[in-house]
Amino acid sequence: MRIAICGGHLTPALAVLESLREKDPRSQIIFFGVKHTLENEKTLSLEFQTISQITGVEFVPLTSGKWQRYFTFKNLLTPLLVLKGFWQSLKTLHNFKPQVIMAFGSYLSVPVVIAGWVLRIPIVIHEQGIEAGIANRISSLFARRICLSFAQSRTYFPIKKAVLTGNPLRKNITSPTTYPELETFLKQNDRFPIILITGGNQGAHFINLKILEILPLLLEKYIVIHQCGASQNYQDYELLNEAVKKQSLTRQRRYLLIKNFSPDLMGAVYQKVDLVISRGGINSISELIFFQKKAIIIPLPFSAKNEQYNNALLLKKTNQVEILEQKNLVSDKVMLEAIESLIKSPTISKGMKNDVDFRLAAEKIIEEIYSQAGNYKAQNSDKTDLE
Repeated sequence: MRIAICGGHLTPALAVLESLREKDPRSQIIFFGVKHTLENEKTLSLEFQTISQITGVEFVPLTSGKWQRYFTFKNLLTPLLVLKGFWQSLKTLHNFKPQVIMAFGSYLSVPVVIAGWVLRIPIVIHEQGIEAGIANRISSLFARRICLSFAQSRTYFPIKKAVLTGNPLRKNITSPTTYPELETFLKQNDRFPIILITGGNQGAHFINLKILEILPLLLEKYIVIHQCGASQNYQDYELLNEAVKKQSLTRQRRYLLIKNFSPDLMGAVYQKVDLVISRGGINSISELIFFQKKAIIIPLPFSAKNEQYNNALLLKKTNQVEILEQKNLVSDKVMLEAIESLIKSPTISKGMKNDVDFRLAAEKIIEEIYSQAGNYKAQNSDKTDLE
């Protein structure tokens, strides 16, 4: 089978890619993406670095314009960049002749989807969040099937096109392997509750600074695994590393500082921790739902439509999650009290579940891909017979 994949939501795309390659190693797949970061044209994007390492998948660099929600002269160029991305997509799709296009949202997917519609290629899209983004709302006009992570986003799309699949998680999250180095670290501190602090690949500077302020008090009572990101602008890793060196050797052994988790390590860490402190990105929320972990969510205050706060509300009904807004974190006491309260609360109940099992999400999306590809093949066979 020939499949074209596009979109900026890399995590669910990778989960589906993994399952596709397992299901049919002979499948031919191209992935439309941005080769370089927007901030620095010389820096290779994470998606390029990741996708390029997957056997049997060809990375296709694409140009497209992103409409900013604030005023900027760059918005004047957006229509031209989208048009350029459309022609690039049209040429590639015409030559590759995929049986189906699978789109994972973001501005990058729009020109690919429109080009696919012009060429009459079936289109399946995936909406990762609770509130549909502008790109997916546009793409839904051309799509034959819309896969949803959460039932709440059904209101944004035609009911006949929508199907609830869940948010696909990678197998190293859902079925993590044992990580010897992690086991060794935890064994030397097995008397204390374990806290995971994470801000995603880029880290969360605000959260890092708050942890820096209360680090000595945290290490009195807890083991802390802290993924701080690799930002060169703030140098949070260096600041935190210097701070922990000033603690006693006993406290130093309770602190594991990491710039970025390897894919295999993240799932193993989730299995071990008692509490997670993170932003409210939908991938983090999905992982917390899957592992049923207590959490303190500090939503990004300037996310579109207060998206991260709304994501966090998915967990709030369990009473095992505290949502702390940045504007309210004016003293160390607020964070420390929230941590202690959640750590002491009873173990989370098994009632914290989503409408679907995320472990099956990738397979459900693949079913839709194969179904639409089959329809496309049948239609083209009919045309050949008539001719």
